[in-house]
Amino acid sequence: MAKPNILLFMMDALRPDRLSPWGHDAVAVGPPHPTPNFARLAETGVFFRNCFSHMPSSHPSRASILTGRDPHTHGVRINSRPLSASETTLTQILRNAGYLTATTRTFPPGMGRGFEERGLVSKVLSPFDAGPWDIVKELPQMAEDEAGTDVAQDTTALIRWLQRYVADPERRRHPFFLWADCEDTHEPWRPPVPYNTLYDLEPYDGPDVSCPPMYSPHLTERQVRHARALYDGVVALEDAHLGRLLDALERLGLAQDTLLIVMSDHGVHLGENHLWRKPPTLFDAVLRATLIMRLPGVIPQGRHTDGLNLVNDVFATVLDLAELEMPSGAVGQCTSLRPLWEGQQQVRNFVPLEFNLYKGTAGKGIRTERWKYFYYRSVGDLMWDTMSPADVWRGEGWPLTMLFDLENDPAESRNVADEFPQVEREMRDILLNWLIDSENDLPAPVPGD
Repeated sequence: MAKPNILLFMMDALRPDRLSPWGHDAVAVGPPHPTPNFARLAETGVFFRNCFSHMPSSHPSRASILTGRDPHTHGVRINSRPLSASETTLTQILRNAGYLTATTRTFPPGMGRGFEERGLVSKVLSPFDAGPWDIVKELPQMAEDEAGTDVAQDTTALIRWLQRYVADPERRRHPFFLWADCEDTHEPWRPPVPYNTLYDLEPYDGPDVSCPPMYSPHLTERQVRHARALYDGVVALEDAHLGRLLDALERLGLAQDTLLIVMSDHGVHLGENHLWRKPPTLFDAVLRATLIMRLPGVIPQGRHTDGLNLVNDVFATVLDLAELEMPSGAVGQCTSLRPLWEGQQQVRNFVPLEFNLYKGTAGKGIRTERWKYFYYRSVGDLMWDTMSPADVWRGEGWPLTMLFDLENDPAESRNVADEFPQVEREMRDILLNWLIDSENDLPAPVPGD
């Protein structure tokens, strides 16, 4: 079997429960608005409802996807820390296997290793000689303000790269790995017209809430509603351009042979526990990531799975589908998700969570199907945003150790550590064993050893 093309589209801080494939379950911020193109993609692939990031931070999450490893082992523990040259990236593996590799933007130091072409978006703004046919002009056009958004530029850059690829017989001898990365769903949420009023039709004359403070117990109900409407407006923008990409893949004859991965690096708080954006918490709202995969003929259509998984499992899944060997350093830290779409209930018994030391705040956690356990060594008093993490903990009356019964309290609103001391001890043991098993100076454990 020929190796599949691979296109990974990263959308920063995109919550899966704001997408219509999620359905109308009771969620903290209300049912999702229609996102017909995310639904269209999910109907032809698999929607992972329980994909999590280790931590609510962009660079550690991307480094985990690219290495298959946990943040405290690959070393990108906080944003802007370079990825060590000793780490092997997914891009390097694919390039060595004959893939053409390109990314629409640039990466932090070390993470871009293996990409032959970087910064495709810059070519969108340059004169483009498409010859007699330019597929971009056949797709839905956009207003000037919309054309300047990340997702519009990334999508156009992808489509034009793909058009060149299809037109070049020599390049078509090789499969490709493309990575797009847009930040429109990252705060501040400032959707262009008409998305800015799509879900808030009544006039709003209050303060700017496009980027609320991370802890905002003072926001009125009207301000909360407006902030969420701005976020959902950006999600609708992402959906529209996902539609352009899906259409282009079909018209270029690439849809059947391309593994399409649409995902986010983590989630975002939209007012739960008075939290917004990405404070140093380990709640589901900020850690649950979007993940949808499609590969016709291999991944079944319309499959939803509740199986627990991590963003770095994308690394193992891509290598599985491309029939390439897993690097030894990633063995035991990530796993292929193929069994989930083939009917297996779980590929992981738990997902590990971590917030590595930053401004005096450091914590670890474990999430199983039913339980969530946090252990914070410290929450810092250093200013972060408009207040310190310690101010948030004091404001909500949180202890440093928390246990939640997700089966009976999916909103993580009631700490039950005192009611279930045995469960807390068991979760702590799982956490400690994970930390020991994943130490850098030990060989990665092999199942059955």
